[in-house]
Amino acid sequence: MHAFLARQPIFDRQGEVVAYELLYRGGPEEHAGQRGARATAQVLINTFGTFGIERVTGGKRAFINLTRSLLVSEYATLLPAEQVVLEVLEDVEPDETVVSACRSLVRQGYTVALDDFVFEPRFGPLLEVAQIVKVDLTLIPVANLAVQLALLAPYQCELLAEKVETEAEHHAALDLGFDLFQGYYFARPSLLQQKREPGASVAAMRSMRHVLTATQLEEVAEAISTDLALSYRLLRLINSAAFGLIQEVSSIRQALALLGVVAVKKWLALIFLTEVGTTKPVELLRLALTRGRMMELLARSEGKERGAQAFTVGLFSTLDAFLDQPMEEAIAPLGFPEENVEALLHQRGRLGRLLAIMLAYERADWPAVAAEAAAIALSEEALTTAYVEAVEWSEETFGAWE
Repeated sequence: MHAFLARQPIFDRQGEVVAYELLYRGGPEEHAGQRGARATAQVLINTFGTFGIERVTGGKRAFINLTRSLLVSEYATLLPAEQVVLEVLEDVEPDETVVSACRSLVRQGYTVALDDFVFEPRFGPLLEVAQIVKVDLTLIPVANLAVQLALLAPYQCELLAEKVETEAEHHAALDLGFDLFQGYYFARPSLLQQKREPGASVAAMRSMRHVLTATQLEEVAEAISTDLALSYRLLRLINSAAFGLIQEVSSIRQALALLGVVAVKKWLALIFLTEVGTTKPVELLRLALTRGRMMELLARSEGKERGAQAFTVGLFSTLDAFLDQPMEEAIAPLGFPEENVEALLHQRGRLGRLLAIMLAYERADWPAVAAEAAAIALSEEALTTAYVEAVEWSEETFGAWE
């Protein structure tokens, strides 16, 4: 049996990703919130055995849910203490056995976190042991958060705000003194009602429109060469260690001849996102890369050009967040073919289905993933393998980009 495996980033106060929570589902018979001992065991096997922890988390720590049975047994000690944070689920009763197990884990160098925490006096002994407390912003009204944090203050735990969905919620959590943040705020537009078109973005959009609509090699070369900044960024990227080329590429025509029009257009789309997203969290670019690569892998059986088209749709599915505009306005200047537009705006067509699957995968909405995948005959194994390969590729590519 294969299993779905996804991750969600955890940020510090500077907006840097410091860890990922691993999200699991074993099969279509299990609901999206399934987090039992079997689920945790499977995610551990997949992460540390099948795929490897480095591929899944890019070297950052992994938050892993522990049930009572796994917590009080010796299984947690099989994990490398420096690479994991052990989450005690909210339905685990804080009895003497559980508290003793947590104390033992901390003595052995493990970090213990309390998940979906709402303060009650009976949790006092656990709070004395735990290093991180996760507060779900959807469970506690904003007006009551300050009271909750005051009750937690004597225990000197790191505070993690989860289910942070908007930039406003992120700022509110910062003001309240939270140390860590988890949610999808980084992937959403800040002000959808306000159209924002910085000068640099307009120039980059004009160049990208010419490049995307060009079809012949000479036409593409001319479109790129007329934009000095774009040409420089492309040549710098191609000559980086990521490509492993024996000789240096010194011209746009040479790059096109070596890599092909399809590949060059793909990398230019990536450059475009870095041009328009200079004020955005770097994790948004990682997300764009992962989406693009996952869609490319899922579509590659239909041919190289089709794979590149899927890559573009996945990559540009974050454009509304990069530009703080509704998606319809964000993609309007780019001259995308109708199929791309339908996929991005309405998730219609084959590419739209792939995009819908990927977005549901990110949310760990496993029933939606299973339903959409079944509609286009994609297996769980293909999805999970594509996701992990996309994560690994995005980490490698982003490292070269930095």
